[in-house]
Amino acid sequence: MVRLAGLPEDYILSQLMAFRNGQRQATIMHQITKGYSQEQLETLAKYFGSKK
Repeated sequence: MVRLAGLPEDYILSQLMAFRNGQRQATIMHQITKGYSQEQLETLAKYFGSKK
């Protein structure tokens, strides 16, 4: 299992965007990320990036 907490914000956002754009394959994340706006994904990345 990979923890999101503490990963660099830009890395988290790039992965979320890759799911959303279909560049990264997943069973469900591509569907989940399409339900969020760019701003919401940025907020999620900022939140998880700030945790330790």
